[in-house]
Amino acid sequence: MGLLKKIEYKKNNISNNKQQTKMSMAIELVTSHIEVIEKQMAMLVDDKETDTKPKKEKLYQKDKLSTQEVITRLSNVTWNMIPPPSKNKGSRGQMLELALGIPNSSALTDLSDGEVKTYTIGETICITQLNHCLHEIIKQIIPFEESKLGIKLQQILYIAFNKNGTYKGSTLLNKDIHPLHFEHLVEDYNHICIAIRNIYINKGELYTITGPNELLQIRTKASKNKNTGNYTPLVYEKHILKNKYMAFYLRSDFGKKLFNN
Repeated sequence: MGLLKKIEYKKNNISNNKQQTKMSMAIELVTSHIEVIEKQMAMLVDDKETDTKPKKEKLYQKDKLSTQEVITRLSNVTWNMIPPPSKNKGSRGQMLELALGIPNSSALTDLSDGEVKTYTIGETICITQLNHCLHEIIKQIIPFEESKLGIKLQQILYIAFNKNGTYKGSTLLNKDIHPLHFEHLVEDYNHICIAIRNIYINKGELYTITGPNELLQIRTKASKNKNTGNYTPLVYEKHILKNKYMAFYLRSDFGKKLFNN
């Protein structure tokens, strides 16, 4: 190869290397920009997700009626159109909720600021199933105020009926109106939770447990499976706590005292 050709070859090679270097630098720059953009987009998505969750909850709460709105609507209910409960004890409550405009849902509370409970004077008042409270009782050990039961009981509009099915009246309970009542609820709840944890640790079986103030208790609440003819057992982490489901109840004396019966 001649000298001039060698020089031209080297020049071309150098220029090619420079072009390749420029290209690689450009690719690196573009790639870095893309990575930055992707990170920013991911952050925006995360922000939107975290922003929309509370907004959705707030919007859902806004869709619910308040306790005061329900109290106002009670005066317009045609009570003789609300029949006594049949075998399904919750049927009367469901019909009343429809009459009041309370949507039937799986939400923890019926209202934006509380719960509605219908009951017959002289009978216990079911608050919630024990099954969905077990994890926070046994493992999380959540205080009453933050528990599912505590949230349901923080403000309740109790609507009472006589045994013949006639409407008795309604009353609103919350921590501000009856602080002593809520102190007793906390004491009873803690007592029951300690008993449940001890039974689970010792792999025992649950039974009817009543708090020291004889206000709150757990007892069986179950119906047989239509297909098998058997009860569904209450199980937590593979341990059978009871051969049937249980629930939290307020005892019958509490319901009587609300209306001085």
